[in-house]
Amino acid sequence: MYDRIPATRSHSGWLAIAAAVLAVPVVASAGITVEDKPVSLISLNLVMEQGVPCIPLADVAKALGGTLHVDLPGRRLTITPGQGGVLKLNPGSSVFTRSNVAAGQAAGQTGVVLRFGGGDVMTEDFERILLRPSPLMPLPLLARLLGGTARLDPAKNMWVLPHGGPGDPLSFR
Repeated sequence: MYDRIPATRSHSGWLAIAAAVLAVPVVASAGITVEDKPVSLISLNLVMEQGVPCIPLADVAKALGGTLHVDLPGRRLTITPGQGGVLKLNPGSSVFTRSNVAAGQAAGQTGVVLRFGGGDVMTEDFERILLRPSPLMPLPLLARLLGGTARLDPAKNMWVLPHGGPGDPLSFR
């Protein structure tokens, strides 16, 4: 039930162990819901990163029935959606355009490009959270792609996401 901590001869070793334990990210809530519909299929890994609730971007790719490719030097995260999954891509959304991304890059923006299928969206928000070997998807960004905002329901201790519709970049099936 308890992990054994090896004995050390100095107090500095214990201080290092205590500091490491305190640095572990804290789970922000008991889960995620979508308009009172449980969606634990998206991710069971909700963590707070730099004060922002996040889930692994690989879990979002899996929820789209697809795969994730991370290109850190190119600042590009590509999700290739599949046919299955609890999320679906709505490619007709005006958010997914290559011309907007190209114009932003020409204007000197250094954001992260999220590619969903054949469409791109550029974001400068959450750059430090997105650009890492195992990127995280901030719930506020996921909620924006679902056409709304993420909010914490304190009564249920759960995050609530919008459902998304045909005019939004992503929606739940």
